[in-house]
Amino acid sequence: MPTKKVENTIEENTNKDLTVELEAEKAKNKELEGKLDKLTSMMEKLMEEKAPKEISPKVENKHYTVNGYDKYKEIDPTKRVFLTSMLYGRTPLLTTTGKKFTFDNFGDTLQIRFEDLEDLYRKYKNYFTSLEIRILDDDAIDALYLRQYYDKINLTPEDMENLITLDPQELVKKLKGMSTGLRESAISLIIVGVANNDKKYMDRNAWEVIKNAFGVDINDFVDNYAYALKMQQ
Repeated sequence: MPTKKVENTIEENTNKDLTVELEAEKAKNKELEGKLDKLTSMMEKLMEEKAPKEISPKVENKHYTVNGYDKYKEIDPTKRVFLTSMLYGRTPLLTTTGKKFTFDNFGDTLQIRFEDLEDLYRKYKNYFTSLEIRILDDDAIDALYLRQYYDKINLTPEDMENLITLDPQELVKKLKGMSTGLRESAISLIIVGVANNDKKYMDRNAWEVIKNAFGVDINDFVDNYAYALKMQQ
């Protein structure tokens, strides 16, 4: 009997030792798992820092940039947009769908749908890039990618009417920077102003500068204009 008791005691001690070893192993494994999780987390963070950052589209006012190109917000095709003619005389425009829009003279303003403006722009692009037809809507200007032309020229009807008041050299510089249509329009305004005895246009030095730079004799044109008016009466 004592021998059996001793054997049981040894077995119990052995089981206790195994249990302790298992618990120690579990604790060791748990600690190792914790270290592995921490190491994994550190690696993920390091990879995120090293990875190329994704660049969000650059937002500026009414547009954003995609692959180096400006893309502007879409405009409702039915939106009404104002246009002003910078050309002296009558200017008729016709869309591809048969709609007709006519500016009766310089400074005349019309209101049209944006979809019609897009149609006219495709058909008469030079009118719009030279500002011979001026768009009075910033969103429409940007949507048609015309901002660069407005930044370069940026003339209003009032600017055109007051060109004669500039220093002669500045006057010539402005006129040379215009399209042929705008330049003819500006000189026509001067001729009509002189013919109507508007004091603003009576600077003969400016007339001479225009004659030397562009070969246009204001006096001759004024006489012809006055004669033409007389014949119409």
